[in-house]
Amino acid sequence: MTTEFIVEPTITTDSMRLITNNEKFDYVLLCNKICGVAHYNMRMKLVIESEADFKKWYATQNYVFARPEVSAPATPVTVVDSTKTAEAAVTPNKVIASKK
Repeated sequence: MTTEFIVEPTITTDSMRLITNNEKFDYVLLCNKICGVAHYNMRMKLVIESEADFKKWYATQNYVFARPEVSAPATPVTVVDSTKTAEAAVTPNKVIASKK
């Protein structure tokens, strides 16, 4: 059974270090998959920061692939009544060839 949830952290790592009075405090994410004998050892350190600090850090990160290009703003288009266009495109039946 897979268990997943989304969390929005409210206490930064630095704040939690002050609350717990533990300079070495870190949030830890534990693996929730049974993937082998070393499952108990699969953990990841999480660093919780303010949104402003995160955005500043994120802006300095390098991309593994090329940085996505920013596309030009979309050009406005003219709205056309497609039903009128379709009716105008229909021509009455014509005799293309006749038998003699």
